[in-house]
Amino acid sequence: MSDTVCLKTFQYRHEAELAIGILESNGINAFVSGDDYGGAGPHILQATGGAKLMVLEDDAEKALEILNEYDAE
Repeated sequence: MSDTVCLKTFQYRHEAELAIGILESNGINAFVSGDDYGGAGPHILQATGGAKLMVLEDDAEKALEILNEYDAE
């Protein structure tokens, strides 16, 4: 099993959650790492480095390719 890596960092959790939806619809598991007190303190998330989109290292290249294709549209 491979390690997880931070694929991209977002200012807001909902942006990362949208990216997760895109990746999962393409068969790639992902999750958000970031502390915002369960959504109650978004300002805390920004102060602690943002919402980190995490994927398995083995999926990172394909995941980035998928997100880049989506951003280009």
